[in-house]
Amino acid sequence: MKRILIAVFQLYAICTCVAQAPSDWRRVAEAKDITGAALPLRQLGVWRSPDDQVTVQVLQLQPIKTQKEVWNTVGGLVSGLTRSDQAPTASALVLDTPQVCFRLSGKGKQEGGALGMMDTYVVFADSATYLVKVFSATTTSVFSITTWDFGQPITGEHEDLTRALSQIKERLDSGLSLSASNSSSPGSQTSPGNSQSARTPIDGQAQSRRTYLDGNDRLDRGARDPLYQVSYAIGFYGLPLALLAFIVSRWTRRVSRKTAVGARTSKARFYALMLLKMSWRVPILVVLSFALVLLAHTGPAVSEKEITEAIETTMALFLVFLPPIVLLTSWTQTRRKFSQPTSTTSEGTGR
Repeated sequence: MKRILIAVFQLYAICTCVAQAPSDWRRVAEAKDITGAALPLRQLGVWRSPDDQVTVQVLQLQPIKTQKEVWNTVGGLVSGLTRSDQAPTASALVLDTPQVCFRLSGKGKQEGGALGMMDTYVVFADSATYLVKVFSATTTSVFSITTWDFGQPITGEHEDLTRALSQIKERLDSGLSLSASNSSSPGSQTSPGNSQSARTPIDGQAQSRRTYLDGNDRLDRGARDPLYQVSYAIGFYGLPLALLAFIVSRWTRRVSRKTAVGARTSKARFYALMLLKMSWRVPILVVLSFALVLLAHTGPAVSEKEITEAIETTMALFLVFLPPIVLLTSWTQTRRKFSQPTSTTSEGTGR
């Protein structure tokens, strides 16, 4: 039983993001998934400074640990800002943070807000990559990225990522484009014969990025299909319920083996005894399950609403499926117990 419980903890224990705002910042928007992006993207939240002068949005991406991925990510970010008329006017490597950090500075606009100053930080941490968008109607100089916690820094790839970002900064400072579409802009003109050699590492990924986006759109449309939603629900909820049913079945069998059958014990009485013995064991599994659900939904990336929904869903599943599981497994073990010769039964403690 101890091994089973350990396996349950290992199955449900997941890593949550560790991006954490300073304690005096006020959270004004909850976490949510961003759909329609070329890469998996999640908003961890939006915060405002104590004086309400600075607004910070933190987005989480998958970990990036190669130079090629750095070029693709930063190049795509610069391209997106340029298309939205928010082209960065300056860039810098932030050297006073434990993580590898790169800043793009320029003008930006909040959703439904006024035009102001915006800094975009790309933070390369060990468990994830973060886009930190800092907006202020006056100045962003009062913001310090060092007061924010992004978890464990990258170790082995730190030098490679820093070198790639230094090359990107040199290219941006020289007025050269990071995208293939603008590689013929003034200051970076090349002859047709040398156009291939002048391409940056991100240029070769332009077509694959568009292909990935198209595929992601198809996946989004497929996710709205009822058959997909039913299949997802079966996989997401069915596997934990199947594991719970297996644990209840093994535990019931163990209790049945240690429970003696007297000469006058009927099958109905033994069945009632099994239910009585399991009546205090099953709540232990329920408490552990709720603890695992709370453990899996801790961290700043999870809102209180999501935690409440997870608890409500877990409770509903327990109320619907757990009683039939206990009744069925107890009856199965009762039938198995009485199908054995009476001479093979032995008294036990039932513990």
